[in-house]
Order: sequence, then C-alpha cells, then structure tokens
Amino acid sequence: MSAMTAIIADVKQYKEILPLLAVVGTAVTYGVGSMIHTARKTDVVFDHRNNPFPWQQVAETAAPKAHQRRP
Repeated sequence: MSAMTAIIADVKQYKEILPLLAVVGTAVTYGVGSMIHTARKTDVVFDHRNNPFPWQQVAETAAPKAHQRRP
C-alpha cells in the first residue's frame, strides 16, 4: 500500500483529519511558493564566496527584475 493510499484510507476512516490536512497543505504550498518567489529575485545570493555583493555588479542594460511590466 502506498503512502497516498494510506492517507486517503485514514481520511475516509477519521473525518476529523481533513481540516488538519487542509491547513498543513496550505502552509506547505505557501512556504514553497514563497521560497520560489524569493529565489527568483536578483538580490538573492546563493554563492557568497565568488560574488558576495551581486548588486554592485549590475550592468546598465540589464533588467533589475525577472519580469518587468511596461506602463
């Protein structure tokens, strides 16, 4: 029996687990979405040894954001 089948069987047997799963699922989704949103920013540094201050080396022609709307 897979883990997903076991979870579905538990939810069918114990209905009070459903709100808990909804809250935990929402929190995990929000956390992962927040990490992805933050990691796409240009001022986030993953490699501090080779580029400790990346905001000082931005080219004038480079867009400061991953997505830029035109007014």
